Amino acid sequence: MKKFRLIFLSIIVSLLSITQAFARPEVEEYVLEDGMHVYILEDYSSALVRVELTAAAGFSSQSPDNAGFFPLYTKLFKYAAPLNRHELSDLESECNSDAARYIIYVTPDELKSIMQAMSKACFEPYFQDEDILRELAEAKKTVSDNAFSVEGFINSSIDSRVFADSPWKHDSGIYPTLFSKTSASSCRLMLSSICDRFYIPKNCALFISGPVAKENALALAEATFGKAPVKYSVKTNEETPAFLNVDSQNQKLFVLSDPEFSPDMTQIVVQYKNLKMEECDYAAAVLNNDGSSFKYNLLSDSSLGIRSPEYINAASTHKNNCSRLIIQSLMENPKTSPCQNTLKFVEILKSSFNNISYGEFAFAGNVLKSSFEGALSNSSQTMDLLSQFWAVKDFSRENSYDSDFLVSNFFDRSVRLSETSLDGIKSKFDAEEPYVFVLVNSTVLKKYEKQFQTNGFEIVTSKNGSWYTQKLYAEIKKSLESKNRSDSSSEENHEASNNLFAEKNQDSVKQFELVNKIPVYIKPNEGSSTVCFCLVLDGGEIADDKKDYGLESVIVNSVALKAKSFLFEKYQLQKIRNFPEVKSQTDLTSSAIYVECLASDLYEVIECFSNALIFSDFIPAMVDSVVLQRKSDQIVKTSSPVYQLYSNGISILFKNKEYHVVNTLEKDILKKIDFTKILEGTTKLFNSDKYKIIICGNIEGSENSYSDLVKYLDEHFGMISGSGKFAKPVTSLNAIARKSRKIRLVHLFLTDVSKEKAGPRPQVLIPTTEFLDPAQFWITNTNSGNTDVVFNALLNDFAITLQKECDKVEQKQKMIVMTQSADSFITAGTITFLNVKTASVIDDIYMKVFEEYKADLNEETIKRIKNNWIKKYMSDAFVNSQTCLYIKDSLDFSDADPEKYVKDYQYLMKAEIDEFKKVFDDFNFNSILHLYSNDTK
Repeated sequence: MKKFRLIFLSIIVSLLSITQAFARPEVEEYVLEDGMHVYILEDYSSALVRVELTAAAGFSSQSPDNAGFFPLYTKLFKYAAPLNRHELSDLESECNSDAARYIIYVTPDELKSIMQAMSKACFEPYFQDEDILRELAEAKKTVSDNAFSVEGFINSSIDSRVFADSPWKHDSGIYPTLFSKTSASSCRLMLSSICDRFYIPKNCALFISGPVAKENALALAEATFGKAPVKYSVKTNEETPAFLNVDSQNQKLFVLSDPEFSPDMTQIVVQYKNLKMEECDYAAAVLNNDGSSFKYNLLSDSSLGIRSPEYINAASTHKNNCSRLIIQSLMENPKTSPCQNTLKFVEILKSSFNNISYGEFAFAGNVLKSSFEGALSNSSQTMDLLSQFWAVKDFSRENSYDSDFLVSNFFDRSVRLSETSLDGIKSKFDAEEPYVFVLVNSTVLKKYEKQFQTNGFEIVTSKNGSWYTQKLYAEIKKSLESKNRSDSSSEENHEASNNLFAEKNQDSVKQFELVNKIPVYIKPNEGSSTVCFCLVLDGGEIADDKKDYGLESVIVNSVALKAKSFLFEKYQLQKIRNFPEVKSQTDLTSSAIYVECLASDLYEVIECFSNALIFSDFIPAMVDSVVLQRKSDQIVKTSSPVYQLYSNGISILFKNKEYHVVNTLEKDILKKIDFTKILEGTTKLFNSDKYKIIICGNIEGSENSYSDLVKYLDEHFGMISGSGKFAKPVTSLNAIARKSRKIRLVHLFLTDVSKEKAGPRPQVLIPTTEFLDPAQFWITNTNSGNTDVVFNALLNDFAITLQKECDKVEQKQKMIVMTQSADSFITAGTITFLNVKTASVIDDIYMKVFEEYKADLNEETIKRIKNNWIKKYMSDAFVNSQTCLYIKDSLDFSDADPEKYVKDYQYLMKAEIDEFKKVFDDFNFNSILHLYSNDTK
């Protein structure tokens, strides 16, 4: 334990004087004619436009009589524009403490219609009976289930005491008895009231980011949201009922008891609510560090029974115009009474906080600042955080204010953190008596009840947990129960906006070469605070011999694990500001090891990757864990009926033996592998012809030019010599005469009965009346060249149409349609149907939909196909790590063009009906391979 503490103390350095600038995304703020605020961030690294509508209409807006209707309103929002129902089908909604948020990702082509639909739903909602009855029934069930659950008891008990003045302003504060009696007509009245009071321009904000010019985005916002119907304004200040004297409630110690709590565990929750936002964040960061003196002191006292640092947590939360510091811990089989342990825990907390050093405080500040900068890695995350800040930041929405106020305050978080003083936090911490909640089993409480009462604890059970069960709120409850509840943009500009992603990203990848001919591809993204470094290794799974299948992925994953350990060392020594996640993957013909880090940490990350690859040895214990994981993954993969069909499809369609090896059904791989064999395999790493380096993100953030970056890469990777390039396979297809095949599938059945308890049992399965296995259709792309993207776009959209038809089939388990796209090597795509009852049903559906789809290939259908392709394949283009993988996949093609993914986008956007019709001929039922389970009727 002593060593545990010293590790932290040894890495603390004074960071208060360090200020590191980071690239602030250029968010523009505008005010529409009706007073609504709009925030716009151009981002041409993204293929999709992110649109978010946020209304200050969360749980904190609830009153006792409408609690529960705000989250219901949020659920119904996507149906509130019946004529535009289709446009909002992908809308994601959530109701949190301070806001209702509505988020959707759309193509530039869809932006106008989507914003029109959102505006209708926001300002002129029309709620249909069918939707109200369905969502109201679901809401009633959710509220009831939560109210009578253990989690509901804990949350409502804590919230009703910490926020005694208005406990109904929380998700735990809904009165289930009252809510369950709501009729559809009274529900519509309540929804109408919420709309009129809260869904008004000055109480809402619009956040738009992606490949759209700010002028066009603003014009669309003005045309759709800028002229809202006049409604009376939101009631911002709700007075506490006169008969509710919360000032007299000075009780701060509570013991929560329930028979479902574990008798072997005691949970403690401590809450402070008088700290400001940054003060709360600082306190949580200091206390939650595994090397903090707070955790050390708690773990040093064995009588508390706290197992490890992971069983102690400190966090900050900001909602309902209040910041809270929440400290929690689990005490296991404590040696002393839970009452004494709780008091001792609080005493150690207070003592530890008063003894926080300036080094610990500075370390926490650096973590907070770097975490904030890391969170701004792409436009989607930036706007997500800005929207949350808009909802929780206390500013007047009734008056206009300086247009830079919110945005500048948001980005000035690091400044506010720097201005926060440790002495100021300590002073507030000392002045406040925290709320203390201890959770114990009912039998444990019975044993120590007198001791708890003597020390001033109030006993809370399910009978007095929620606010509506307490005497304090009797008059409010009585009052509630007595109520009777019985187009501005031109078409030219619109078309141009569809190609902005391609226009802004073409010719954007910079290409360099190291002294040993390793190619380097750099894709700048100045709007990001992070950089992704990706090391690509040619070879992939087909580089393995049949007897050693899986070895390549073991080597790649081992290198990734070594890179992670080097990064952790640098993080401990404060040489990097964030500890990033190292990821790896091994595909058919190449592998990738990549990490997304803060821009300022890039050079340190490069050094770690170089050390992991060249200057360190493999350790048997580390490699053993990687081998075990790879063997486990193989067992899980080959047990899947879908994969078994896929493996058979590969064997039937393709002559390439290496494809058969990679898609083997052999469960027990790497049987004869040993450490010596793995070390022999690592010699393949010392071949410069095997590598490519891809870097994407805010390169300027590293404060070095491209030439300096390439020079640094030369120093760390340039010493590797070349020994020959890896030959990519040439795909060869078999001639298939029999198009329909039955495949015997092996099923893996799982049980929760342990091996010891199972005993000898007969290996006989009980017959079932309905055996639902998958079916898989293989569609070969007979057209070569750029038509790959057209083929995959058709495959994706056709499967969506098939799913709609499958949904009409009535059976116990719903049929689900999945796809696997074609690529330059596996030149066939698959459509997989899950839960197939009979083969004839699937065949009939496919043939019917094929004929209808072919007849319906018109301009509108083509537009939908293109939009669905963007959503499926380009939705994460704004993420630096995903862009690196796009480039990696582009380099796998014969022409090794790093911008192929951009050119594919451009090609698809320009493709016309005739090309789609030509490619769709490959989808004819009589031309494709049909694979069914032997057990399917």
